[in-house]
Amino acid sequence: MRKILFATVAAALITGTTVTLATAGKNDFKCTDAPRNTWISLKDITVKGEKLGYNVTKVEVDDNCYELEGTDKNGAKIEIKFHPVSGDIVPYKHH
Repeated sequence: MRKILFATVAAALITGTTVTLATAGKNDFKCTDAPRNTWISLKDITVKGEKLGYNVTKVEVDDNCYELEGTDKNGAKIEIKFHPVSGDIVPYKHH
């Protein structure tokens, strides 16, 4: 879990992305209530993850965020949440 959070924060620092730490309870947190037609496309969010150096193997919607799964350049598993409208990385904790 710490490795995932560290990778998320490190990616945000490298890209200069503004992030918000999501620490609400497991079922309380949502990235957004914005309508889906305002969201970045799955393809664009996948490309963003790949440009950050990740091998993206899965993209899904979780907590009204895009969640990318895959591996980093060292082969370590990653899960990164992105705000679906802004594309910003959203650090979070697994519960």
